[in-house]
Amino acid sequence: MGVATMRQLLLHAAILIFAYPSLALADTGVAGYNQLHFPTPVDGQGGFRTPDAKVQPRKTVRVGMLSSYANRAVRLTNPAVPREVQLVDNAFTNEFTASTGVADRFSFGLHVPVQGISGTNNASLASYTAAGAGDLTVQGKWQFLREREGRPAMALIGGIGLPTGARQRFQGNAGVTAEGEIVASKEFARANMAAFVGYRSLQKMAVLDRQVDDMVTYGGRVGVKPFYRWELFGELAGGRMVGTSGSGIHPIELNGGVRKGIGQGWEAQVGGGGSLRDAQTGSGRFRAFAGLAYTFGAPPPPPPPVKVEPIPDQVTITFAINSATVRGNDAEKLRGIARWLTKRREGEAVIAGHADSTGTTQYNLKLSERRASAVARILEGAGAASEQLVLQGLGEAEPTAPNDSEPNRAMNRRVEVRIVEETTSAPRKGKK
Repeated sequence: MGVATMRQLLLHAAILIFAYPSLALADTGVAGYNQLHFPTPVDGQGGFRTPDAKVQPRKTVRVGMLSSYANRAVRLTNPAVPREVQLVDNAFTNEFTASTGVADRFSFGLHVPVQGISGTNNASLASYTAAGAGDLTVQGKWQFLREREGRPAMALIGGIGLPTGARQRFQGNAGVTAEGEIVASKEFARANMAAFVGYRSLQKMAVLDRQVDDMVTYGGRVGVKPFYRWELFGELAGGRMVGTSGSGIHPIELNGGVRKGIGQGWEAQVGGGGSLRDAQTGSGRFRAFAGLAYTFGAPPPPPPPVKVEPIPDQVTITFAINSATVRGNDAEKLRGIARWLTKRREGEAVIAGHADSTGTTQYNLKLSERRASAVARILEGAGAASEQLVLQGLGEAEPTAPNDSEPNRAMNRRVEVRIVEETTSAPRKGKK
């Protein structure tokens, strides 16, 4: 996008803000239709243009605004010239939504677009800038099938569009419209998928060289959650007008973006995309969007997932003769166990000290206790709680190999640290 184009966009935005009353009189010079083929979901369940089978929680109220820009949205041929006229060149749209969960499986919402456009007037072929509200939509969603293991959730969405937008600005349709969609979606650990198909009933309209009729809508989305409360999504939304044919008739868009939960109740998203074909009837060549929404009565966000390191069921530490000093490499093993214990406070480590048969039985018992205590000190120093540590001094009573050679005695001079998921009734640190 060049500097001149950027200046033009800024100029249009300033005009829309400061000169709205006079802009309502300007238009394309053609009685058209609502160019917003794929409005954003009113309840925020889904993506930028594609819905989801999830239903807004009961007794919550969500309000949102999604702003988007589309370039080269409506281009039709004027038979009198004849030449192609860029009726809507730039479209700035603010979509205001409000919805509420009225039952466990049912939600209700409103969609009100306010749009500023610029382009070429078909009659005078002069440039214009205009603004106004689009068609208001009332929508309900019913989730008739809950998600279960191996099957998706499914929902029906029905909407009525009221002709509140001006046809001469391609912001409204001729008369009341009705639309129904069936949606299926599935959640995974770090991903989600959704697909929909629907039918939109319109009054048949002849707009210059195009026939506008009922439309079959379809689409799908895929989302991934790489981080806590972050989602990256890509989606496709398309439509095919019934009983019409020709180039530029059937819009189809590919969009992608990122969504982030902020605090309790807030959500933001940003992204972009564009048309996959030369759809001249409302699917912009390029599109960018950003939105913000807040849900009143939203439950607290789920806690971030705890990453627990995989750890063996038992770790064995060996010692030198007559020593209770933990060696460097073994100390690092113990710090790994401590990290696991800090994230699993319900878990514990049973620390069993052992000795070989060198020395008296009483001396070996005390030595095994000192070895267990040395291991416990390292675990506590790395963050483990003392109540998670169970100490045992077993002396020479449980050799792992016969004490008949130095290699075997080296194996018996050890501490075994056994990991258990839940607390036991074994003696705690400092108790026998």
